[in-house]
Parts: sequence; structure tokens; C-alpha cells
Amino acid sequence: MKKNFFAFLLVAVSLVGCRSYSALETTPTAQLPGKLPAMEVVLDEQSFATVAGYENHESTGVAITPGWGYYSTIALTESSTRSYASADLNNIKSLYLANMYNNLITKIGEKRGTVVCRLVSGKDKPNYGFTVLSGFTLCIPNLFGMPFASTTTNMVVEMDFIDANNNIVATYQSKEHKVKKYAAMYWGYDDPSEVTIAETFKLCLEDINTQIKSDYAQLNALFQ
Repeated sequence: MKKNFFAFLLVAVSLVGCRSYSALETTPTAQLPGKLPAMEVVLDEQSFATVAGYENHESTGVAITPGWGYYSTIALTESSTRSYASADLNNIKSLYLANMYNNLITKIGEKRGTVVCRLVSGKDKPNYGFTVLSGFTLCIPNLFGMPFASTTTNMVVEMDFIDANNNIVATYQSKEHKVKKYAAMYWGYDDPSEVTIAETFKLCLEDINTQIKSDYAQLNALFQ
């Protein structure tokens, strides 16, 4: 009986991934009067560790580069750079770059400053109540659409605009956004956490884009 149950559970779980997801299927919009001048685009990866996590570093002699470079690179003593970012962090980085270059700043030209994006607060919280219930009910309700699990992610994101003299000239902070998704047959996702992290970050960027749009003339003048 136990062997049959685990075999059934394995088949059921394999059917969960009926919906595929791509973080870049939809990107935030801005509709600015024009793009801001070219700038260095930096993501504070360390701040996003609370929601996106990191894989283990398999190297020796690791040293964090001081200054703004801290946010985007891990410098090794053997003069090479290696990336061990998690898949969720890679989604965040891809969304951030797409938003900046598609909506906000010119990609080519002399860089007039730096834009740094960081996570102010955030949490990725899975809920396994449905998982326990699925086990007790032999996953039969899951065949009719009951979820296997759910994940809720909340975030507050901040973006600093820094001039050529390394002065922060403008800061925009999103309000708190929250997204909840499910792992379920037919309508859910294999990894709901991947979806909630990306979608919550998109909402935060959209929020900041709206603020930048309202402040466009003043912000653009600062970097001319």
C-alpha cells in the first residue's frame, strides 16, 4: 500500500508543471517623454538574498570589492569573476536590466551616472499546508484541482540615481507589493516561488517607473 501511494504521489507531482513561466513574458512599462542619458546599471545582489538566495561559492580567497562595485561583482584573488547566482536572482537581474534599457535609460553613450536597485524589505514564504493534506488524502483532491502548495512573496524595492560625483541625487521607493501563487495540476506552477518573486519585483519596478515618469523633467536635467 505504501509503495503504491508513493508511486501515485510521484506521478501526481510530475503532472504539476502543466503551466510554464518565463520572467520576461511581460516587462514593466514606463512611457516616459524620452529616455534618460546612459548610466551604469547596478543591482545590489546581496540585498535580494532574503528572497532570491544564492548557491554556494566553491572558491578560495574571496574578497568583496569595496564601494559601489560591491553590489554587482565578487572579485577573486586569482583575478577572475565567477557567478553563482540562484535562478531567482537571475530572473530579477534580467527583469531589472530589461526595465532599465527598454523603458528608462539610453543604452549607448557616455555614462552620466549610476542607477542602483536594492531590496529594502522582502520575504519569500512557502506554505505546505496543502502538501500535508495531499499526503493524507492520497492526492485524490489534487486530481480535481486542489493545490499541492502555495508561496507568497512580498517586497519593497528602492532605486538610487547617483551622479558622476558619486552623490545620490534622487531616490525612489516602491510601496510594498505582494503576490501569491500555487503549485497545482492543470492551472498551477511547478515552482510557484519562481513566479511570485519575479511578479512581485515587476510590480515594484512598475511602481518606481510611475514615480520617475512624474519626475522625469527634473531627473533628466540632473544628468545632462
